[in-house]
Amino acid sequence: MTRCDKCSYESFYFQRYSGMHLCQKHFKEDVERKIRSTIRKKKIKKGDKIAVALSGGKDSSVALYSFNNIFKNWKNLEIVAITIDEGISGYRDRAIENSRLLTKRLDIDQRIVSFKEYFGYTTDEIASLERDKGICSFCGVLRRKLLNEVALEENATVLVTGHNLNDESETVLLNIIKGDIERLARFSPSKVQEGLIPRLKPLSSIPEEEVILYAQLEDLPTKKERCPYIDEAMRFEIRQIIKNLEEKHPGTRYAIMKSFYELEDVLRAKYSKKNLGKCKICGSPCIGEICQPCNLLSSIKKKI
Repeated sequence: MTRCDKCSYESFYFQRYSGMHLCQKHFKEDVERKIRSTIRKKKIKKGDKIAVALSGGKDSSVALYSFNNIFKNWKNLEIVAITIDEGISGYRDRAIENSRLLTKRLDIDQRIVSFKEYFGYTTDEIASLERDKGICSFCGVLRRKLLNEVALEENATVLVTGHNLNDESETVLLNIIKGDIERLARFSPSKVQEGLIPRLKPLSSIPEEEVILYAQLEDLPTKKERCPYIDEAMRFEIRQIIKNLEEKHPGTRYAIMKSFYELEDVLRAKYSKKNLGKCKICGSPCIGEICQPCNLLSSIKKKI
């Protein structure tokens, strides 16, 4: 029987990138330590209102659960969950129900808002019109806009998302492969922009499989289905590439992120942060005259 490297109990999990065997107790402690370390960098203050993007999946559920555990004894800090219903038939309903179960369990207020309500279209309806462009680009842009809009309505000071280490390393490599280095320079905003709620990613240093195990150990209600549109995104191909590299060379994901953080200051110096204007259509912060969500919505209207 293999023993935990930190105690005498039976090993529950082998962390290939560190070479450590961990029992359940020390596995959970390792995950929670990383989460606390990431949150500490954001300097959460008493009086803050934290909006958590809660999809009902394992990542956002662990983000909300862990964040609530860390700050549950803070009397002057408020947490609200924001759940987006993109309108994906046979996929989103169960996730929303799981999100309701979790917020009820944690006694946290929840707002559920939909693409149909805010934009006039569901993701399925957009997909039927924009299949040639790939639906993930539309869905992602509109979801980010709606999360920010609702967080603003809630007077939130921070928006927590469930991006894990896999997501972060995929984004870095995806931007490099696409040659979009300026977008990569904006990956970690260096200053707060008016109209945009600062983001916090407490799971950004935790591999996806560890998030899944943690969710199972804490018996969190999470969806099991995959989004039906996921295979259409180039990100899916990047995910497979990094997964293969990680299997052969444990620690690849951490190495990708370490390289990015080493280059972060250089990228910021080359691509100085631009002051944002306001979209002529919706008034949201943007670089050009019209924001990306409004451009996408305009293209949809032309096809109806």
